[in-house]
Amino acid sequence: MLKIGPSGGTGVGRAWDHESKTEIAQLIISRSATCINYIHFVYVEDGGNKLVMSEKIGVDKGGSRSLNTIMLDYPHEVITGVTGKYRVFYNDEKQLTSLTFVTNKRKYGPFEVSEPYPQEFDYHVGEKQFGGFFGTSSSDGIESIGIYLKPLKKLPVISSIKTE
Repeated sequence: MLKIGPSGGTGVGRAWDHESKTEIAQLIISRSATCINYIHFVYVEDGGNKLVMSEKIGVDKGGSRSLNTIMLDYPHEVITGVTGKYRVFYNDEKQLTSLTFVTNKRKYGPFEVSEPYPQEFDYHVGEKQFGGFFGTSSSDGIESIGIYLKPLKKLPVISSIKTE
């Protein structure tokens, strides 16, 4: 499995890792006036028979400005990328200020707050398969996010060459 990122924080926050959790039915994103507060992922498990909500990644400080829910068309819709922005604060702390989730069907977002001089990131699966999310969070919200990529399940078929 290949790790791409994370973008955002310096990695001093609390690490979270959802490697191999690829079957996502729903995402819940909370943001305040200054950053992305938290994310929940709702995963499909047990062969599609069970929905399991992840732990809250980040914090709810009571100042949430908005709560957005993304309902994916599982199993026909899959994550193919994530883009976003982060801001470097006065104490060199970094927090995510924008997230957009990309699927094979559409884009969801941006879920963002208006911040000056953001740094941007853009991760897409390309010729690989989505392998999960990872990152860091702090007492202020989501610091960073990255994605896992895994090789394609099937190799391309190559026709055999006849020799005489």
